[in-house]
Amino acid sequence: GVTASPASFNLLKGGLKVVTFTFGAAFNHTTVRAASGAFIFTGRTGATVVSEARQRALVIARPAVRVTDLITVRTPLQVQTAHTNVPVSFTPTVTNTGVQNAIGCHFRSVDGSNLRTTFYTINPSTGARLTADNAPVNIAAGQSRTFKVTTASQGLHDADTIDPDVIADCANNFRSELKLRGGFDISTWPYADRLPALGVSAVAPAGGVLNVPATGFAYFTFRARNTTTSASLAVLPAYVGPFDDPANTRYTVAICRTNISTGVCVASYASSVTYIATKGTVFGFSVRVKAPTGAPAFDPDRRRVVVNVKAALAPYLHIAAPSIAVKKL
Repeated sequence: GVTASPASFNLLKGGLKVVTFTFGAAFNHTTVRAASGAFIFTGRTGATVVSEARQRALVIARPAVRVTDLITVRTPLQVQTAHTNVPVSFTPTVTNTGVQNAIGCHFRSVDGSNLRTTFYTINPSTGARLTADNAPVNIAAGQSRTFKVTTASQGLHDADTIDPDVIADCANNFRSELKLRGGFDISTWPYADRLPALGVSAVAPAGGVLNVPATGFAYFTFRARNTTTSASLAVLPAYVGPFDDPANTRYTVAICRTNISTGVCVASYASSVTYIATKGTVFGFSVRVKAPTGAPAFDPDRRRVVVNVKAALAPYLHIAAPSIAVKKL
């Protein structure tokens, strides 16, 4: 075992006990890897087992020096919605962009999150399962693996589009702060009506990068269709980049809703738009992007235009977050 079992204890009705798990004497602290398992709490009355609780555990043995952003993550959706305790699945692809093996790659919830997350790898063509639940995998240099990641929240939860709660990592990877495409998140609530769920389509430009001229504008367009409960939604575009970037390297954005047939704005560009997302109806949007006077470096993972779609009424949960990398020409 990875840990030595704590001493047994008695727990009275309504009681609470804090238990510390420590590494066992045989645990290897030096071999770089990720070990997945569970902390198991077994309740007995005499010799009879009356309950058992399991809490997923992940132990990562890291090297002295890690590779910064050894992996990249791509997923069709970065935000989804659900009821509390209803699992939601994502199918991200993880690519090793380095020159050495990525060791013990996995998905997990960040520290302090109330999301419960599991994963396994799949065949990207057929969707067939390839590995057991929560089994970390090695990814060779230049290679990719596709995962099926399932997560659920045990309470009200608002998706974080900047620093998501579910992330990909490897034992020898060092994950940058604000790596916008390094993971994904969900918004959940316990009420009877389902939160809106947006499907995004007709994204343009299709290559995932918006080339912005030094003068004038470039346009990021997409369509959104709500597949569940009709609701009032606020759509707010924003440029997101490293917090320490100079002010003159930040792109300026505005948005309008468009006519589906013509692509023309139905009203002037503004900092945000609010609309009734009727179930089953497709709505078009155009984000106007202006380049800064400075020269921001191109970084598709950390400098992006993100369109935050939020419920227009309390508790203002995030519903979707289509985004695109920006590059000044």
